[in-house]
Amino acid sequence: MSGTHIDNTWMGGYAMLSLLRGYDTASPSTMKLASTGHEESYKAKGRGVPFLTYQKISRMIQMMDAITLRRPATIVTSNLPPLYHQLQSYKFETCYTSMSNAQLDEFLRRRKDDGLYNAFAYSMRARHYAYHPLLLELRDIETRRHLASMTRDEALGEALLGEYAESVAKWRKLVNKRRNWESTRTVALIDVMRAHLKNHTDDAFIIMDESVFFCISIKWRPGRVSPSMKTTQTETPQMIKTPQSMGKSQSSATTGVRPRMTVKRF
Repeated sequence: MSGTHIDNTWMGGYAMLSLLRGYDTASPSTMKLASTGHEESYKAKGRGVPFLTYQKISRMIQMMDAITLRRPATIVTSNLPPLYHQLQSYKFETCYTSMSNAQLDEFLRRRKDDGLYNAFAYSMRARHYAYHPLLLELRDIETRRHLASMTRDEALGEALLGEYAESVAKWRKLVNKRRNWESTRTVALIDVMRAHLKNHTDDAFIIMDESVFFCISIKWRPGRVSPSMKTTQTETPQMIKTPQSMGKSQSSATTGVRPRMTVKRF
């Protein structure tokens, strides 16, 4: 977790501490009490999360320091093969381009007037329109669950458990209907993998991108593949969520040569 960026001090710290065994941070209130004390937390009820004053910032630093492992970068780089960076671009023009750009313009305006924290939601919506519009529906599901966790003081894994599972199941069904998983970005990412696997058949991929919600796995098949073998099978996509930055009307990926392989959903 070294170098993890925490946009939201409270929820970022709560999420990190919740990963540790032996630390009773089963709810957001427990996390708040660890830094503010009972009296300040009680006064803050009805007004949201208490503000982290300078008297308490040392306590937060102690907690973050206790769970953060710091090592020189050379320990990692000296034991791994070198990294080669290659930026690929593709043209992003769909019916959602104007929506994405409108949200991005709103983010830039509000960031200037209201600050980054109040404008951040517009940046996320702009990115989701650029990646895949169905990400907006998934974010709404996660938002309801997050608010329920804060309101009911429940662990996120318990909040709206039945309702959440039902909503996600409906979302997955919608994604798998026909070719709803497709977007300009997901197709471009698939082409990147296809082009790479043509020359490096044993390589694995780590996709740091929300498009992985819709991405399809590619299984290599030696020899010529008939068109009937290239059909997409509908299965449940694997859930991985890691945001990345977005450029206006353009994102980084590529179109590439399509090698001989069978395409399957995961």
